[in-house]
Amino acid sequence: ASRRIARAIVKARSTAPIETTGQLAAIIHAVMPGRRPGQIDPATRSFQALR
Repeated sequence: ASRRIARAIVKARSTAPIETTGQLAAIIHAVMPGRRPGQIDPATRSFQALR
């Protein structure tokens, strides 16, 4: 999963810089669609990893 997110971020950055957290979250949600109730949002985990 983390490799898919990383590839999507690199691909998005090749066209235009990611300037907002909303843009980054949208990229992550596009790669990791749907989650089960009670599971942590993949975007949340990515932001925690960046921190």
